Amino acid sequence: MSPGDVEFVQVVCEMLVVPGVVAAIVRFDERRLSPARLERAWPSVSRDAVVFATWQFGILFGCPALLVWFLRTRRSLTGALLGLGSALALLGAATVAAVVPEVAIDWLGL
Repeated sequence: MSPGDVEFVQVVCEMLVVPGVVAAIVRFDERRLSPARLERAWPSVSRDAVVFATWQFGILFGCPALLVWFLRTRRSLTGALLGLGSALALLGAATVAAVVPEVAIDWLGL
């Protein structure tokens, strides 16, 4: 495989993983919110738009979106810390999504 092919596989993996992680974090957190916090959460259309925008723009949109999500629903220092933690988790997932395909291609000898 050429370096361009490896990069293509990495981009496709990132385009699948990053929005999936954002959607999973937001949906998981949304199910655990109290009714008062759920009123401050994004409407379902906005939530879906954030996931779609994360698919389009990647990690540069996903990390701030998670920070905004937790700040908006919690309105506290805990929300800021949860937002930063989830943004770091997303960054880690994106890094893994970029490294694993290259390692797998190298390991398989493609």
